Amino acid sequence: MVLNLVTEDAFVELDTLREKAEAALDYILDEPNCARAQTLVYIASDYLDEIGKMIKNMQERRLKIPG
Repeated sequence: MVLNLVTEDAFVELDTLREKAEAALDYILDEPNCARAQTLVYIASDYLDEIGKMIKNMQERRLKIPG
């Protein structure tokens, strides 16, 4: 049996980060020549990096329970 310690809050936080990254990238696609485009790329990249870290931590927290 595998006990998964991932909480609903973690999924909500991941979804929020995804929405923020998506919003930044959408703005860049809509206004590719805007002065803020490079900054928004960095912001979106930071959100995506954070999502990756959260997923890695979730995977590491999985515990195998002897069955």
